[in-house]
Amino acid sequence: MSIDWQPPIDFSGVWKRSAVDENYDNFLKAQDQGWFVRKAAANAPFTKTLIQDGSDMIDKTSMAGILNLEANYKILENKELADQARENGDVTIEEAMGKQATLVCYYEDNLMVLHRVMELFEGFYKHELKDENTLILHLEIHRDGKVYPSQETFLKQ
Repeated sequence: MSIDWQPPIDFSGVWKRSAVDENYDNFLKAQDQGWFVRKAAANAPFTKTLIQDGSDMIDKTSMAGILNLEANYKILENKELADQARENGDVTIEEAMGKQATLVCYYEDNLMVLHRVMELFEGFYKHELKDENTLILHLEIHRDGKVYPSQETFLKQ
């Protein structure tokens, strides 16, 4: 990765979730989330604040002000560099709801991909800027040889 590499897209903004697709419940079940958490996650106001400075990202997520997460990470140029970073232990550690994940972030086909690895599964969170006011989050949980996809739509505030 070159020192002066700049991601091609700036995802900065305050994004409010406007929709989830019909697969969202199964996506959450694949993460061992119980009924109450799944219903709350699907229906509660959800805000994502992204602050991008070159290849550095601050990602703040709030679910109805009850669950607040913040992660700071470097956006790498491609999947190969992200795989190397993971092999070298150069990952971001996240903790939420008693679970820990390692995270790397990279660009692939004009998508910003967050790759989270947890004890029992892997998650891919592919951010697509559909237009300047619409962020599509393509979600995938990979577990036991199966893929559980879903999608969230966010509108810029």
